[in-house]
Amino acid sequence: MPALLKELTQTHALRRTALRLLFRKRAAVAIALGIVFLFIFVAPYNHYFKVPSSHTAAYQLFVVQADDFGSLWSVADAQKVLERVSADLAFDNVYVLLFIHGWHHNADPEDESLQQFQSTLARVSRRLAGSNLSEVRRDLSGTGSFRLIGVYVGWRGRSLPGVLDYLTMWWRKSAAERVGDGDVREFILRLQRIYRSNSAPTRPQNPGRRHFMGLVTVGHSFGAQVLLKSLAAELEADLAERAPALSGTVSPPVPLSGLNVRGERVPIEGFGDVNILLNPAVEAYEYARIDRLSRQLSYPSCQLPQLLVFSAVNDVPRKFFFPIARAVTRLYRAGFRTSEQGVLWGTALGELQEQQTHTLRVVATPEENSLQDADYDSASGRARIRDWDFTGTTVFNDVELERIEPRAQSANSPVAVVSADSTLVDGHDGIFKARFWNFLVDYVTFMEGKRMLWHQQWISDGTRGYRECEEVTGQ
Repeated sequence: MPALLKELTQTHALRRTALRLLFRKRAAVAIALGIVFLFIFVAPYNHYFKVPSSHTAAYQLFVVQADDFGSLWSVADAQKVLERVSADLAFDNVYVLLFIHGWHHNADPEDESLQQFQSTLARVSRRLAGSNLSEVRRDLSGTGSFRLIGVYVGWRGRSLPGVLDYLTMWWRKSAAERVGDGDVREFILRLQRIYRSNSAPTRPQNPGRRHFMGLVTVGHSFGAQVLLKSLAAELEADLAERAPALSGTVSPPVPLSGLNVRGERVPIEGFGDVNILLNPAVEAYEYARIDRLSRQLSYPSCQLPQLLVFSAVNDVPRKFFFPIARAVTRLYRAGFRTSEQGVLWGTALGELQEQQTHTLRVVATPEENSLQDADYDSASGRARIRDWDFTGTTVFNDVELERIEPRAQSANSPVAVVSADSTLVDGHDGIFKARFWNFLVDYVTFMEGKRMLWHQQWISDGTRGYRECEEVTGQ
C-alpha cells in the first residue's frame, strides 16, 4: 500500500508539473500573439505628429506628413507650403529644399533625421547668403536677397520600437511605395508646377526681372523610393523623346563604345533643379530605364545634373539584407526571363557596378576648390562656372567627385550614380556627416549659380521658351 500511495503521489506531481508547463506555454503563446496583434493591428507610431513651428531669419521649416496608405494626415499643412512658396516668390527669390526621411524614422520632433535636416537648412542658408551668388541673383531678378523654405516629408518609416524595427523591411518598403504613389506625389508635382512657372528666364511684361526659384529634393533609404516614384516618369519622358532606341532591360546594357550617341542642343529638364537619392532602398530595376536612355545621348554645356545617387561603400543593409529580402519575395513573383532581370531586381540602386559612374572620396592632399566665389566677380570666372561640367572631376572642401572610366556617361550628363567613401557617408544612416554636406552644399550652390548665369545668357540673347546652348559636348 505505501508503494502505491507513493506512485500515485508522484503521478499527481508529474501531472501538476505538466499542467503548469502547459499553462506557461499557452501563456507565452498568448503573450506572443498579443504582441503580434499590438504591432500589426494597433500600429505603433501610426499617428500625426505635432511639430513645433520653426521659422527663423535663416529659413522656414514646414512638415508634411503621410499615413500608411499614402494619404496626407493634414491637407492644410501641404497647402500652406504651396501658398507660402507662391507668396514669397511675389516679393523675393526663393529656394526650396525638400527632404524625405527613410527607414526607422518619422516626423517626431525628437527624430534625428528631422533635427539633422534643420541643421542642414541653417548650413545651406549661410552658404547661399555668404557666397558672391547674391550679385548674380541681383543681376537676374533685381534683388540679391532670398528666402529658404525647408520641407520635411514624414511618413511611418518606424513601425516597431527599438531593434524590432529591423524586422519591418518588407512592409515598410510596401508602405514607401504607397506613399510615393499617393498624396505626397501630388504635393511634389504641385511644387514642380510652381517651379516651372518661375523657371523661364523672362516674362513679357517684365523682361529680365523675374524672381528666381530653386528646387532641390533629397530622399534617404525608403524615402528615396518615395521621391523616385514622384520624379522618374518626368525624367524618363524627356529622355525617351530624345533617345533613338528603346532602353530594353532584359539584356545587359550595350557598352558606351557600341552606342550610336545622339547629340543634344536643348538640355534635359526633368524635375526641379536636382534630385538627390542617399542610400536608396529601391531596386536597380527602377533606375535601369533612365540609365540606358541617358547613355544614348550627349549633352550641351548648359546641361545640369538632374538625378544624383550617393551610396555608402559600407551600407550593410543595402548590400546584404536588401538582396535577401528580394530573394524571399521572389517566391511570389514570376520567374525571371534572363539573369539580367534577376540582378536588376535583386540589387539595390547604387550597388550594381554597371550603373555606377562616379566615386566620392577625400583627397589625399589638400586641393583648391574647382570653382571659387571670386569667379563670380569677373567675366572669365562667370564663364568658367557657366561651362563647368558637374559630372566631370570636381573638388570642393578637399572632397573629390571623380568619373569612373569607361562606365561614366557623356560629359554634362543629367544623371550620376556615385559610390561614396565611408568617411563621407557612413553606413545606411550616416548621411549627415559634416564633410559630405560641406561638399554637397558647395556643389549644389555652384550648380544654382551655373543655372542663373545661363538664364542671364539667354536673356541677353533674347531667347524665349526652351533654350539652346552654343555648343554640344562629345563623348
